[in-house]
Amino acid sequence: MNYYRSFSRVLKETFGVPVHKITLDAGFTCPNRDGKLALGGCTYCDVDGSGPGQTRALLSIRQQLEEGKVLFSKRFGARKFIAYFQAYTGTYTTPDRLRALFDEALCVEDVVGLDVATRPDCLPGDVIELLCEYRGKTNFWLELGLQTANDEVLKRVNRGHDVASFISATQRMKALGFQICAHMILGLPGDDWEHMMQGAKLISELGIDAVKLHHLHILKTAPMEGPWRKGLIPVLELQDYASWVVDFLERIPASVIVQRLAGSAAKERLLAPMWTLEKAKIIQTIENEFKKRESYQGKLHECTIDIHGVCRNTFYPF
Repeated sequence: MNYYRSFSRVLKETFGVPVHKITLDAGFTCPNRDGKLALGGCTYCDVDGSGPGQTRALLSIRQQLEEGKVLFSKRFGARKFIAYFQAYTGTYTTPDRLRALFDEALCVEDVVGLDVATRPDCLPGDVIELLCEYRGKTNFWLELGLQTANDEVLKRVNRGHDVASFISATQRMKALGFQICAHMILGLPGDDWEHMMQGAKLISELGIDAVKLHHLHILKTAPMEGPWRKGLIPVLELQDYASWVVDFLERIPASVIVQRLAGSAAKERLLAPMWTLEKAKIIQTIENEFKKRESYQGKLHECTIDIHGVCRNTFYPF
């Protein structure tokens, strides 16, 4: 049973073969890390910018892609690949450098698209012009980090931008024809269920094309490590997270692609929760929650409420 619109299915429908993203580190940094906005970066982010690891940045983009192709073709049977500029802020550099990196990636055999993860406040005009050029050349995804619809929590985690900045950037890039994927973190310190569901409402209202859901996890060297060790920052149990994921997905349109259901981390960098390492178990727990509720993505986005206050929407998109 397909309870949500998964990215892997969409990619296979688009290209006719299994497609996998290859995470890249191009050696960028962030404006809330280098002092332009702040220092230290987001408090949940480790020294690698939640990327693949510092040793990867020492390799060329071509080398990283060729290594990833071998790994994912063996592990998942992937035959086509998307170059994913993930670590730190993927547009925090000059247009000339971005052009060179994009061209290097697209020259690698079987790379059929680009995916650039960035911040809503790191899209100056000259960079947007370059992104528009490549949007016309290849399958192109732009990922924007929102993380939470709660401005106070955004301040607390040192994001350096507010919700209004995310809305403005999304509207601007959507008007230019970009496919937008929003990042959300469930369980940030000080966040609550209402604000997390407000994030779902915002994604719906903005017409965002895809979402990545992450759970708060504690990484070594991240600013949150110290408070977590003192017991000041709780992490979720898997079942609680699964319940929130289903709550969230029930409230967004069935058309929104789900690119990720939970965060991931290398074992040597992870402190908590340890269930982060059990990807198959996470997915199964979330699907079990859908099954228990007899629910699916979008069920509460558009529904008819009967006289007993129960949603009677019979639309099942998958």
